[in-house]
Amino acid sequence: MEHADIFFLGCAISWSMTIFRLGRFARVKELSENVVQIQAAKNVFLMLIFGAWLGFDVLTTGRGLEAQWVGYENGFAWLMLFLSAMFGGLVGELFQALGGRSMPAAEANVILTSEPLWAAGLTSFFLGERLGVGVYLGL
Repeated sequence: MEHADIFFLGCAISWSMTIFRLGRFARVKELSENVVQIQAAKNVFLMLIFGAWLGFDVLTTGRGLEAQWVGYENGFAWLMLFLSAMFGGLVGELFQALGGRSMPAAEANVILTSEPLWAAGLTSFFLGERLGVGVYLGL
């Protein structure tokens, strides 16, 4: 087993624990009534952490923001970043939290692990990407 395998297994375990935790939260009356606020608070917290990380990188490298992201002056890139955060992140996580109210964590985990299949199908449909037979077989 290589380092990357261990990292991805750790990621899968962490993701499973997150789904389990969200399922538990969704079944607690006080928390389920505030699921939108909990998700918003989590995303604001992540924004602050990632912003601090970016600030640290900019300060310690001494190369400025342009060295961190070549496309930082491109308004379209910022729009795509914003839309990805809103619809791929915040709205997706909100739907996940709301779905956790009525679905066992194990079942949610099985459905969420189909994400790569959705990504492959949607990129093929919308972007015309073609994948090889090995990818479809999971190789």
